[in-house]
Amino acid sequence: MTFKKISFLLIFFLSIIFLNNLQIYKKFFVLLTKNPEKRLIDYHGYCGGESVGFIKFVYKKYNFKLIPKILNFDKMVPDNYWSIFKFNRGIRLNNFNYEYLILLNYNTYNKKNVIKFGKKKINLKDYKIIENKQNCFLLKLL
Repeated sequence: MTFKKISFLLIFFLSIIFLNNLQIYKKFFVLLTKNPEKRLIDYHGYCGGESVGFIKFVYKKYNFKLIPKILNFDKMVPDNYWSIFKFNRGIRLNNFNYEYLILLNYNTYNKKNVIKFGKKKINLKDYKIIENKQNCFLLKLL
């Protein structure tokens, strides 16, 4: 064999191993077969972590005029408003619809009836549960 053939085979096999390690084929298959919303929910979780699936479900079902306050009790998760894909000035100015409240990753064994965030306090006794999936809740003011 010549040097060119050996180098070509070596590069070919190394590139196959490299592509296999990156799982390019699997990622390409998932990209072609799943719709974007399903991929988003699979990656960010339905009711765990960022809980994008629950937020999208509630937002589609109730079609809020003003965006409700979303409280995520997972401390490692950033703000969840990006998942709604509705950017408005109310989010930047902290103008939310407090008639509805979305609690994500909320541990019901807390038995805390008052939730503090910033300067605002919310008493959970003033709300009733409308939707509940695992540890995610949609509450409505009584």
